[in-house]
This record gives sequence, C-alpha cells and structure tokens, in this order.
Amino acid sequence: MENTIVYVDSKLILPAAAKLVGSATISSNSKSKKGGFNWFANLNLDYTQNSSIETRTADLFPEDVLIAVYREIEHRGITIKEMANRIQSNKIKTSDVIGVNGVLKIGHKFPKMEFDPFDPPDIKLEKRYNIGGHTCFLTELIDEGFRIPLFFQEDALEVACYCHSKPIEVIGVVRWSPPYEIGGYIVNQRLLGISIFLRR
Repeated sequence: MENTIVYVDSKLILPAAAKLVGSATISSNSKSKKGGFNWFANLNLDYTQNSSIETRTADLFPEDVLIAVYREIEHRGITIKEMANRIQSNKIKTSDVIGVNGVLKIGHKFPKMEFDPFDPPDIKLEKRYNIGGHTCFLTELIDEGFRIPLFFQEDALEVACYCHSKPIEVIGVVRWSPPYEIGGYIVNQRLLGISIFLRR
C-alpha cells in the first residue's frame, strides 16, 4: 500500500472490519508474542499480553484497522467504469466495501485552495444529507469523464476540502441510490466514504 492514508472514519471502519476480517475479542494467558492473533498478526507488531487482557478491533487506531481491512477488499483500486460494470453484473452489491480511484470534487464552484494546517479554512456546509442514518455532505468522484456521488460524514469535511481536485482512492460502503447512468450503465448504488488515500 503505497498511497497515503489521510482520513479514516473511526465509526464506519468497525463494521467494515467486522465484515471483512472479524471483530473477535482476544484473550490469552501468554506473556509475549510476535504479531499475535488472527488478522492483526498480519500487521507484524510485537506486543506483550498479560493474563486476562483483551484487545478488540474497536480498541485499535482506525488506521491500523484500515490496513488490515484493505488487504481483504476484493474490489479495490478500480475505476468508476469498472465499478458500474461490476454493479450491473451483480459482482458488487449493496453493503459491499470497495475501493474506487478518481479525483475528488466538492461542487463545481469550489475553489482549489492552499491548505494551511496551522490555520485551517472555516468551511461551511450548505447542504446535509441523511445516508443510512449518517449525517453527510456530498462530493463527487470523477474519472475519465465518469462520476459517482460520494458521501462523507461531517468530520471528514476538512480533509475532503484538502483533497479537492486531487487523485484519491476512496474506500467506501455501497449504499442504495435511485438509478442514474454511468457511461451507458444504469446503476442504483452510491458510496458512503470510510477512508481516503491520496494517490501517488
């Protein structure tokens, strides 16, 4: 994974992890292990564990969980056109976690800005949307003339503004949408963003 993680939704990453890698609670009597337990072992971390200490997915940093989840995503690094094709052929379904490449856009009139981490811009949301019980704002993912609606929860606003007009891979969960067209494909899915990678 060479791209840079710039955002992970700490709430949405947990159901994605439960679906793809499991959310088992770990308990052990051993004192020290290398790597250690089911999927987390893939992260190659040393840890010490005393009797009756438990480590749960929810207790880990979201970025660590994302790294483990990313390896298990079947449809990752795909284009918008590939996504539309796989939706229409029923390979991608509602609630699947996928990774799609494109350029992030926040509205057609949103200016490209220099982002100062010491003085972040004061960004106001004009519209909010309810997507599956989550209060979100709307962006677009654009690639080779194709575009899809991409929603993020409000805490992603600052990072999304930084990523405006930049190439990203978004990891998201597929949600139902009224039908729309992508390059001749009629699809009825949109993405709820879980994480953003800046592409190199």
